[in-house]
Amino acid sequence: MELSELRVKIDELDVGIVKLLEERFSLIEEIIKVKDNQGLKIEDKKREEEIIEKLSSSNLDKEMIKEIYSIIFRYAKNAQNNSLQE
Repeated sequence: MELSELRVKIDELDVGIVKLLEERFSLIEEIIKVKDNQGLKIEDKKREEEIIEKLSSSNLDKEMIKEIYSIIFRYAKNAQNNSLQE
């Protein structure tokens, strides 16, 4: 396979990853409502650890998964905080 063909495949995967992130973040408004109704905190370290542990069973490096998801978690918490302030 040519380099250009491989790059096209990577580009397609990147678009898919961003679409999945958009979908994940679109759930934040619903999560905020549930947490607010149940009096739950925005941050849930136990849940974050569970997610990382579950995803670490893949063939990817566990540290890489931790880094990627720490960024996702940080942005999700910021979005929840911003939504509550509005």
